[in-house]
Amino acid sequence: MNDKQLSELSLLELQDLHATLHIAIRKAIREQQEAMATRQQPDKPSAEPNRSIDLARERDAWLARRRNGIPA
Repeated sequence: MNDKQLSELSLLELQDLHATLHIAIRKAIREQQEAMATRQQPDKPSAEPNRSIDLARERDAWLARRRNGIPA
């Protein structure tokens, strides 16, 4: 999202975006802290790769839903 797109958002949309990003960041930090607390031995490669949170994609999807009138 560029500056022009951000400037077109309403205050409420910016506040919602800020809250959503804050929640996602805190969740990622919490999960990382829990994983570190339970770690007893070095990481072993797992069969399934770690899923990362793509905040840009989440933000874009949220904005698309908002613009289409679908509640977040």
